[in-house]
Amino acid sequence: MKKWMAVVLLLILLLEPWAVSLVRCEILTHKYCTDEIWETCASWPMAGTIRQIKMLDYSRDMFCKVYVREDDGGSVYYLLRDKESEWKWKIIGWDTIWTTGGGNADGFVWPYIR
Repeated sequence: MKKWMAVVLLLILLLEPWAVSLVRCEILTHKYCTDEIWETCASWPMAGTIRQIKMLDYSRDMFCKVYVREDDGGSVYYLLRDKESEWKWKIIGWDTIWTTGGGNADGFVWPYIR
């Protein structure tokens, strides 16, 4: 019985950071993911049909990092408020995380969302 409890405790300790990160991501998405961010991501020439957007990081209404899940892949977009365009969101970079199209993927996104 003690081995079983040790295994359960080990699983809880291993999964806890992932679960906390997912909850944080969901809270940020619910709080800050606006239509303006959706439109900015959808207007990006590299974007396909967007199925889902998750907010990974948000900083003082000036910078955000979003995970964009498309039909054929997933990318992380980096957005910044652009003072030259009336403080609208502007994509300043991106990393392709996964793709089904046989292209290159740049890395791993935390928390793991797919």
